[in-house]
Amino acid sequence: MRNSRSLRPQVKIEKVKQLTPIAAELGCTMAQLALAWCLKNPNVSTVITGASRASQVTENMKALDVLPKLTDDVMARIEAVLQNKPQPAEDYR
Repeated sequence: MRNSRSLRPQVKIEKVKQLTPIAAELGCTMAQLALAWCLKNPNVSTVITGASRASQVTENMKALDVLPKLTDDVMARIEAVLQNKPQPAEDYR
C-alpha cells in the first residue's frame, strides 16, 4: 500500500474524478463527503476541520447530514477508489 503523498498528481486527480459522482449521488460536496468519510471510518479517531469564514463552518457541518448516507455499499465504493484501507495489525500473542 502506498502513502497518498507518494502518489503522482495524475493519480490523485483520477481518484477525485472517480469520487465526484459518488458525492453527486449523495447530494453533497466533495469536502462534505471527505469529512463524512472520516467520521464514518473506524480507523480515524478524530476529525479536525479548519475554516476562515463562518460559511465554511456551516458547509463543513453539513457533513453530518451525509453520514447516514454512507452505507456499507457506499463505503465499499469509496474504498474501491481510494484503495487505502489499512491492513489489520498482526496478532503477536
